[in-house]
Amino acid sequence: IAYRAGEYYQPGGEPLAVIGDTSTLTVRMDVDERDLGRVAVGAAVVVRANAFPGVRFTGRVQAVGRRMGRKRLRSDEPGERNDTKVLEIVIALDDPRGLVVGQRVTCDVREAAAAAGAPR
Repeated sequence: IAYRAGEYYQPGGEPLAVIGDTSTLTVRMDVDERDLGRVAVGAAVVVRANAFPGVRFTGRVQAVGRRMGRKRLRSDEPGERNDTKVLEIVIALDDPRGLVVGQRVTCDVREAAAAAGAPR
């Protein structure tokens, strides 16, 4: 908190308080067990948000989970399979300006060359 009780504040100046640093954001994504061989740390990712039609955010896979789990995230797709096992990956966004914490996004992970040599 930059100010004390009773101090004068002028809009446009230093922020009153910073709760969290949103200059860097990550996306958590569930990857279906059928697609694990095509995902690796460093893979390029394109992220889209319905709030910004035509805008593409870019990033890279920062981390790949080490434990399979039940699907927690649901889409609005009527034909979506909910009985699959998934692995969480973390995507670091290059420039998240405009996106907010908790916003739904769609991710397209480019197949990583490093994953191509993984056992199938």
